[in-house]
Amino acid sequence: MDTAPRKLVSLRVVHDLYPIRSTLNKQYIAEIDGWSCVVDAGKFRVGQLALYFEIDCFLPESDPRFAGLGSISTFKGERGHRIQTKVFGRGGNVVTSQGILMRLENFPEVHEPIKKLRDDLDFMDNKAFNAIVMFWQGNWDFSTDIGVTKWEAPAISATPDPGAAIPAPVAASTLGGFPTWLCKKSDHSRVQDCPNLFVSAKYRNAVFQESVKMDGASMTVYFVSKSSAELYASLRELPRGQGEVGPNTVLPNGRFGVCSHHVELAERGGGFFWEAALRNDLPRKMAALGRDVAVQGELVGDKVAENREGFGAGERDFYVFAVWDIKAGRHMHPRVAEQRAKELGLKHVPVLGYVKLWEIAKSREDLLQRATRRKGEGLVFKNVRDGRWFKVHSNTYLLEHRL
Repeated sequence: MDTAPRKLVSLRVVHDLYPIRSTLNKQYIAEIDGWSCVVDAGKFRVGQLALYFEIDCFLPESDPRFAGLGSISTFKGERGHRIQTKVFGRGGNVVTSQGILMRLENFPEVHEPIKKLRDDLDFMDNKAFNAIVMFWQGNWDFSTDIGVTKWEAPAISATPDPGAAIPAPVAASTLGGFPTWLCKKSDHSRVQDCPNLFVSAKYRNAVFQESVKMDGASMTVYFVSKSSAELYASLRELPRGQGEVGPNTVLPNGRFGVCSHHVELAERGGGFFWEAALRNDLPRKMAALGRDVAVQGELVGDKVAENREGFGAGERDFYVFAVWDIKAGRHMHPRVAEQRAKELGLKHVPVLGYVKLWEIAKSREDLLQRATRRKGEGLVFKNVRDGRWFKVHSNTYLLEHRL
């Protein structure tokens, strides 16, 4: 199980190829680790190194190497191709394709160093050579080198809510980037990128919390006590202009903050995130606890992520999925996080139980099917011993909402 940042563009080995029998064109499914994607016949062979572009990659239209990939969309003012989950085939031979695979030769910025090494090690068989290359570059993300960015749907609607009891302008004011020195971002691997779950014996008896993955916007709230002098001093400086800092940020015994997935938000103009924090009285409650913690969860509801959770007009709420101990530098045990949510009067994402993976599934595909059988975006599994997580998206949900 890997908790490294997501790699949008990575070096992979083609593990298997098999034809899609119901397509008119000769197309194959290529198996790359836990992912499956459609490729044209004759383009790849088993054991070949290739570049894999994950779903959510946004490929620039200006790069001729991406010509012919289909429809063009616009993201952050740039035109390009968005990689999405797709289905191919018909009848009983429908297959899901996630991502695209491209030949290394098309990308000299990646291929040339590998080609030089291949020439130097021409005595070595392909399997051994691939192992060396993957050890060397298997964890690299080549997206920046190639000009690929991550496509993200607008989490918050562009329409403000004039009827809200607490003003919540959508164009939130930011204090800076997410404070990663306080708390780890809630980025987690997909099950397809966790190859050892049903291979390594250490997972045979490992217990995981199984919870529902809610579809909204990632939100983190934190409190740092003034008595934790070093931590408190590490907090970023606040604006000094009159009226720029609201009354719930600097408190008598510490400081309270609210963050989206990427940035820390100012109380004045903090949007629906601060609205949810204030509605739940979190500045007062967390100050009363007096602990250096960050509470992480999902902001869901009207005007958030197209309201795919189906809340009523004007309804939004914050659902906890983890609590981070700032001083210890780690997540609290999932059961403790559930208890902390209760103490703060917050809802927790639905917990389905505590399970051993090998007792509920035999493969990653079984977990994907498990997520698909449930309505909703998917499932999240947290290892209660080492705190590592992975998520399992429902492919049906991804297709239904074109994600």
